[in-house]
Amino acid sequence: MQRIECEWCHEENKANRTHCESCGAPLSIKDRVGDPVAQPFAAPPPPTFDMGSPVAALPFPTVRRRSPVGVLMWVAFLIIVVGAGIGVAAMAHKNNHARSTSSATKRELQLQTVAGLNGLLTEIRNHFGDTMGYELDVYPDYAFIKRADPNNNRHERGYTYMFSEWSDGAGYSIPADAAVADLSKFDVAAVISKLPGAPQSLGMTGFKQISLNVQGLADGSLKLDIWLSDGVDIAMMDLNPDGSVKALHPLH
Repeated sequence: MQRIECEWCHEENKANRTHCESCGAPLSIKDRVGDPVAQPFAAPPPPTFDMGSPVAALPFPTVRRRSPVGVLMWVAFLIIVVGAGIGVAAMAHKNNHARSTSSATKRELQLQTVAGLNGLLTEIRNHFGDTMGYELDVYPDYAFIKRADPNNNRHERGYTYMFSEWSDGAGYSIPADAAVADLSKFDVAAVISKLPGAPQSLGMTGFKQISLNVQGLADGSLKLDIWLSDGVDIAMMDLNPDGSVKALHPLH
């Protein structure tokens, strides 16, 4: 009687069995002992065992292995990308912090404060070499100065100071009553102290613009005024260089 030999444990089984009686592996008729005409079948996959019960092995996907060099290259690439991202974020934070600090400094050093006006006079001296000029207008966040035109002694030239930068303006004919004088020769603290009370003194609390005007006179002295404007009318307070009030002009 023909028997089937188990491919795995080589035990012989009855011809009508489908699994090995000894190990439980699937049997194939190609393994019949003494059967010369049996047709070959594909060998069954190796069995896997779960808790002692034989089950057919399941196919596993092929895993593509990377070479150590490739892995190291990927790691290096990721480090570069992450590092670049951190660097960009740090630079953006630094720039934002710098802009914030710069803006805060500009707000603290408004030109119509003692520190701001003293700083402006220092900037004029550093930029031009002196504080000589025909006229100086000081607004809260910018200033305008008229000085002798270095290319034409019959004209004066205007320069604007804004955002810590100087820009050249146009040339002007020199007014008949204008003269070059040292525009810093006044008591900065005393003059600045008159700015807060000027609107009340001039009866223009709804003003839109306030400025300090300093002009050189022919005798070398200075004429100082606080100007207020509501967009239509102008009021003016005349000051002496020591900060005392010289005259009031509620409307001008």
